[in-house]
Amino acid sequence: MWKNSYSNEFKKQIVTLYQNRKSIVEIIKEYEISKSTYYYQTNNCVKYDVNNYEEEVISIFNKSRKIYGARKIKAVLMRKDMILSRRKIRFLMIKNNLVSKYTKLKYLNHKTMVNNDQIINFLNR
Repeated sequence: MWKNSYSNEFKKQIVTLYQNRKSIVEIIKEYEISKSTYYYQTNNCVKYDVNNYEEEVISIFNKSRKIYGARKIKAVLMRKDMILSRRKIRFLMIKNNLVSKYTKLKYLNHKTMVNNDQIINFLNR
């Protein structure tokens, strides 16, 4: 068992600060972190910056003649092997005031005549 129990946020900060400066063994011994925790923080906790994708989202939106929404933009990004969630795309669209020309239409009730004519009962049920 390790003596100290640090929060995940603190472990992440330690690993990112000393990743290139110190060896793995030095970090593990100094902060009493397990080796699995070190590798978990380096490999699995990679955060991507949404702003790196901002220009790409704007260019896809403009190339589509301002028609594509978040779902279509996500599909185009997937074809380019770029992974970005629909919500992050939507966040970028709102941030840059990108609104699709085609929005979801609301249901419009059509007023028609009601058929109140008497119908003959052929089956006699």
